[in-house]
Amino acid sequence: MPRLPEPRKFLGLAAGLGAGLLLWLIIALSTGNAWLGLLFGLAPGVAIGIGLLLTARP
Repeated sequence: MPRLPEPRKFLGLAAGLGAGLLLWLIIALSTGNAWLGLLFGLAPGVAIGIGLLLTARP
């Protein structure tokens, strides 16, 4: 069974997700369009978080 990464590595994913949620909130409230918030806020935040998760040092 594959091992999960160390819990510390998930901090990058959590940071990216948190930043993405904040951007989604700002964009969605300022434009009135939640889809734009998802496209330009949450999606890049998740992508950055996954990148940080994959490249984190042990």
